[in-house]
Amino acid sequence: MNMSLDVASVACQKLVQDMFYEARISQYIYYKGTYEKVKVKKNQCRNLRLTKEQYLMVSTTLCCSSILHNLIVFFVCALDHV
Repeated sequence: MNMSLDVASVACQKLVQDMFYEARISQYIYYKGTYEKVKVKKNQCRNLRLTKEQYLMVSTTLCCSSILHNLIVFFVCALDHV
């Protein structure tokens, strides 16, 4: 039983990390297309980052709520400075 909980915990942590990663990339693509009128592909922006101000400009329509949007901005900007 303990081992299955450990496996599930590790899997959930990985899924959450992947969600933040995918959200960051989606927001970058959305920002570039909407505000800079530039089309970028996913593989082109894997290592690129928006500033905190740019993240805040991205519409919350990419997220299910403004709370989630603010959490993503907070964590992505925090991780960029680690």
